[in-house]
Amino acid sequence: MKGNYLAYILIALLFSSSIVNAQTSNTRFHRAVSNSLPADFELDIPHLREHIYNGIPDNLKEEGRSDRSCFRFADQSAHFVSRVTSSGYIYSDWPELEEYLNKILQKVMPDELKDDSLIHAYVIKDGSSNAFMTPAGIFYMHIGLFAEVYDEASIAGIMAHELAHYYKRHPLKRFMLAEKGEFRQGIFFENKNLSKFSIANEIQSDSLAMHWLNQSGYKVEGLREFFLASERQYKKWVKRSSRYWEYEANTHPLSSDRIKAIDKFIKNNDAYKGENFLVSESEFKKFKEEAKPEILNNFLTNFSYSNCIETAFNFHIYDPDNTVYIWYLMESIRRKCYLNIEMWDKNFITHRYYKGVEQEGSGEKEQITAHLFEKFDLEIMGLKPTEVINMKARFYWADKPRFKTHEQAYNFFYSVSKQLGEPECILSNALSFVDNDSVRNALLTEYIALPNALYKEYAQNLLDGSIFDDLPDKKLIVLSYSEVMVRQGYDDILIRPLKTDKGDIMEDLIKNSTDNYMDRTQMYLPNLKKDRLNDFHILAELNIFSGIRTFAQGTKTETHILDPRFWNAFKDFEVNEFEFIDCWYFEARKVDKTKEGAEALIGSNYETILSQPNPNRFLTGYISSVRAIEGGVMKVKYYKREKPVSKKMTGLEALTNQIKFLLKKKIELAEEYDLRYGE
Repeated sequence: MKGNYLAYILIALLFSSSIVNAQTSNTRFHRAVSNSLPADFELDIPHLREHIYNGIPDNLKEEGRSDRSCFRFADQSAHFVSRVTSSGYIYSDWPELEEYLNKILQKVMPDELKDDSLIHAYVIKDGSSNAFMTPAGIFYMHIGLFAEVYDEASIAGIMAHELAHYYKRHPLKRFMLAEKGEFRQGIFFENKNLSKFSIANEIQSDSLAMHWLNQSGYKVEGLREFFLASERQYKKWVKRSSRYWEYEANTHPLSSDRIKAIDKFIKNNDAYKGENFLVSESEFKKFKEEAKPEILNNFLTNFSYSNCIETAFNFHIYDPDNTVYIWYLMESIRRKCYLNIEMWDKNFITHRYYKGVEQEGSGEKEQITAHLFEKFDLEIMGLKPTEVINMKARFYWADKPRFKTHEQAYNFFYSVSKQLGEPECILSNALSFVDNDSVRNALLTEYIALPNALYKEYAQNLLDGSIFDDLPDKKLIVLSYSEVMVRQGYDDILIRPLKTDKGDIMEDLIKNSTDNYMDRTQMYLPNLKKDRLNDFHILAELNIFSGIRTFAQGTKTETHILDPRFWNAFKDFEVNEFEFIDCWYFEARKVDKTKEGAEALIGSNYETILSQPNPNRFLTGYISSVRAIEGGVMKVKYYKREKPVSKKMTGLEALTNQIKFLLKKKIELAEEYDLRYGE
């Protein structure tokens, strides 16, 4: 559990003089988010589908099965691109970054693709390091990639590699082969054909990317640097695994082999030369810095606390005065330990790593028991070796360790935050005291007195013991996800609510299913993305949280303690519980191998499918809730296994009954859990 307040004073005495100047006390921790999704992020699916289908070579569109497969591929790809771009998880309100990346994309674009009007780059709100290109020509880059690149040439190298996949139509070829059953695998073994196919595609894309980079004027070493970064991340991942295995190529060639190929290319091109920057070095550096809080925020709000801790610490050791990184360190430690109190005593960062040796042929590895500062482990840190020299906080490894465990680290960073004057760290510290009201209340009082505190109302209610008083005994039922799938022979075809549906059928479904509950209102979550994007994000986050398992070890966990924003959400929606419902409807039909059959089915909509009789139909459902009820449990969830639908019902009637059943079951479980586990 969280330690004694006096420990802060003792640890503060150990604090290095390397950290001396505070930032402004009203530091905010991520970009403000627009509350609406721009109209141009709602991509036209038929136009995308036609673009993809028309771009497929005629020799692949043979009569019958192949033409149908090409059409289905185009449709699935179009809907995927549309869904991602309009998901609310694209930076739709950061046009400067989008424009900058598309300038790099245009620089590296080969002549063969210059006329493709749909090629465009977007940035996804995801802290991990990844990028991919779709068959529609849309390039998606995770914001987390900025943590692993150090110049434009590396971004250009990634783009060139993904452009090569697009140009060589690797996703289409994989889809077509999968349709023919080439990649089917048994229960106990992987398909070697898939591995060979994937590796061959990667090698081909690497080769084209080097050629295009050389043509563009960017350094080919940019691609090399990215593979080095990928290798660092892979080694971290391997070191976090408790199982032992040798490095081997699976779906991708080994990074070491790819790097050798790049070195060979450079050596064999005597006239080779290139630049690290062709658009703007200053803009790159600006966006790299602006990306860091976004990376951390995405880790934190996706409950990826361990990744947030490690990334924030890496940022911190290069910029130890930055209170943004300190706050993310404190909050990710606090939340991680709140959901599993055993983590307080675990070693900071190293607790989830293993030694790279096998224990007596068991296949298991020995867990690392040393703390982070016993030695500087470059693999655990995942840092670029040439950047280590720029690290400002080398004192962590130079003298007596400032801390070892999560609890000691938390206390240490709090002492730092006090010197730097960050008010939100005071609230974080207050919330870490779950069993000591006197210390918590003293910290809350200190926090409330600060003029630039972000959560004054919440803190005051917590201090007054009235945190539940302002929340009415009402619920919001959120239909968060629905899927209607039709199997036509061997093909699974996803049916989507078309624009003509306007989401009304889903709004009506959830309303008609639960309207008899006077204490509940209803909502279809996807409809919020257009002009209530902030509400969409907080509900989507709560939905994810509702399914996460917690390990409280006898200590009652409460939603508002985990994150004050959640209490604000309850208050803003005027409820004390959010109930999330997901439904899956599956229907089997006879074999149809024609393109026309696929077109007809794809052109249908929810209303059409759910109103037609069919004997072979099945339903699956899931309900979960997040609650702010005094004396009640924090979460309730229930999964209903797949069941056949009565032949007497329409699909819509079956879904209505499904939702009614799920809600009734959840209410029963909540009453049972509150009696058993509540206070």
